[in-house]
Amino acid sequence: MSRLENRDRPALWIGGATLTYDALARLGDMLIDRSAADAGVVAIVGGRTIATYAAIYACLSRGVAYVPVNPRWPIARIHRILAAAAPDAVLVDAGDAARDTAAAMVAAGGAAIWRIADDGTSERLVHARAVAMRPYDASGLAYVMFTSGSTGEPKGVPIPSAAVDHYAAAISDLVRFDATDRFIQSVELTFDLSVHDMTLCWGAGAMLCVVPEGAAPLGPRFVRQLEATHWLSVPSVAAQGKNLKLLRAGALPSLRTGFFCGEALAAPLAASCREAAPNARLFNIYGPTEATIAFSAFDYTDHALTDPIVPLGWPIGGQHMRIDPVTDEIMLAGPQLSPGYLADPARTAAAFVEQDGRRWYRTGDRGYVDPAQGFIYRGRLDAQIKLRGYRVELGDVEAALRRHSGSDLVAAIPVREIGPSSFDGIVGVIGGAPDGADLADIRSAMRQDLPDYMLPERLIAMETMPKNASDKVDHRALRRMIADG
Repeated sequence: MSRLENRDRPALWIGGATLTYDALARLGDMLIDRSAADAGVVAIVGGRTIATYAAIYACLSRGVAYVPVNPRWPIARIHRILAAAAPDAVLVDAGDAARDTAAAMVAAGGAAIWRIADDGTSERLVHARAVAMRPYDASGLAYVMFTSGSTGEPKGVPIPSAAVDHYAAAISDLVRFDATDRFIQSVELTFDLSVHDMTLCWGAGAMLCVVPEGAAPLGPRFVRQLEATHWLSVPSVAAQGKNLKLLRAGALPSLRTGFFCGEALAAPLAASCREAAPNARLFNIYGPTEATIAFSAFDYTDHALTDPIVPLGWPIGGQHMRIDPVTDEIMLAGPQLSPGYLADPARTAAAFVEQDGRRWYRTGDRGYVDPAQGFIYRGRLDAQIKLRGYRVELGDVEAALRRHSGSDLVAAIPVREIGPSSFDGIVGVIGGAPDGADLADIRSAMRQDLPDYMLPERLIAMETMPKNASDKVDHRALRRMIADG
């Protein structure tokens, strides 16, 4: 992280306040020195506050692995994540949602828990007790991200600092960044795309401009207002900005680079972004959490887009991509791969395989190679979808449906497809629901297990479910029935 050479330059703009690199570093050092000076892993339960960003900055600067946790997630899910991550310390910011979360965490017990504030003060809420043997090697890690799991348990993905450094170098070979730049951050801190913004920005001594909670679709407005030079967005969020008339032709003259990642980028949206940012280079980048932010890039600035979906392009940083000849699955190999899943050797062995002298990651994405434009995305092989940019295992949603409905016959049906395996909502279907079951109560109870973005927008009770020839629930038929009302 940039410190001494840029100490008087602005490092963070958030909520109208601006912090210099010197102020951000001192604040971060205060928080870490008081609460987690000897920690190898720090869980940070916080939203978009100065204290949260200062703590992350200190972790990245010191080589301390951090685990971002959204305080608005269900308490049960937070407990499962903390149990898997086995942090040495838990820092909880002083916001209202975080304060409620901290109270519940204290009631449940755990490792050392500290409440941190924007002025650098901290208060110990729970004293440390003996930390159980960590089920993984935390040395050399930059962060651990948790994604949706098909069994209902969140999957922990550890990412080494060396992988983050490789990614930053690979992107910097495509785009040069300097201390005069301004980066817009609109994605959640629990989304690994946030690391793209922070590492590239702070590594160049530039200023990170944080969009308020819930205002991600207004990203283009902040680009224009703050004369930002770099903006990364999930395509569906950028599409919402387009619907708000924020991507009019010439609307973003200051933008020097636009990145789109997290789900398929539709060509019409890409064209609108090109018109809105006439001075920018525009990239579609691709990569799952297990491959450290992004693994390939396609610069579509000057390309004629003939396919409905913008290509994924070619691997960056000398890494390797290929298509499995039998399943058409996209496979990745290179220094950005995660070591595997936390405490889950079976899942790790299934996803990370040795072939042809290299360690490959099976993405679960289908695709093919176009000789002129690189890899092309064609959807998923499994029940995983992208929901407004988030990876969601439909099995995770169905596990919560079973638990709270009392029915073994359930289905989570994605609705409003906006691209290959990318959707704008989920509907939950319960077969054979008990008489008098209150669907509103069931949906409310599901909040105990699922973050809001995974919660079905509505539930439907059916006496019987449609079946296919194999006597399994016919998900295609359910999708047609829901689409037909």
